[in-house]
Amino acid sequence: MTDNIIFDKYPSLEPLKDEISRRISDSYRLAHTFSVARECLALADIFALSEYEKKQIVVASLLHDIAKGLSSDEFKALDKKYSIGFTNDDFLSPAVLHARAGAKIAELEFADYTDREICKAIEAHTTGGENMSLIAKLLFIADYIEPTRKWEICKKTRESFYRDLNQVGADTCGVLDSTIIKILDQTARHLEESGRPVHPDSVKCKDFILKNY
Repeated sequence: MTDNIIFDKYPSLEPLKDEISRRISDSYRLAHTFSVARECLALADIFALSEYEKKQIVVASLLHDIAKGLSSDEFKALDKKYSIGFTNDDFLSPAVLHARAGAKIAELEFADYTDREICKAIEAHTTGGENMSLIAKLLFIADYIEPTRKWEICKKTRESFYRDLNQVGADTCGVLDSTIIKILDQTARHLEESGRPVHPDSVKCKDFILKNY
């Protein structure tokens, strides 16, 4: 699936594509962004999203890394400008900052394209969260397993996710939730090995899934 397929399907998103391409100068990050969008669109078919939901998830995927790569000072300036409300836990887990900032940028600077569900999915795409929508769950997984990811653990998670989905009689929602937990556990181990804390939202996400599914 090429980028043309995405924007042939949603020509109204061409201006959004152009703006994202202007703002994301890193070529790998831009390729990742479009790869996540393709992954999300493929998953949207597998999980039978409505046409409206498919466009929502494409928009969320296109905007999910719009704040990636900013410095700590730039995040603090955004917080002051937009009242994002970063917490101490966010700054202790700096990879989370771009997700929260990106959700606010999506809400305020791309209001013609976004809604509350899209912004919440962007906010949760790094840590997960309690009571995630299907769109948020699919974006979370797509961000981790899309095929431009170079890490072996991401490749293996992609393989196991699709293998489990393709089993006869597979419980697709169960596969989705178990894969989210697997990703959270893998990320937690990596953070702990690096001497960094696990963000509370990730703990809440795992607990919520285990209690409710």
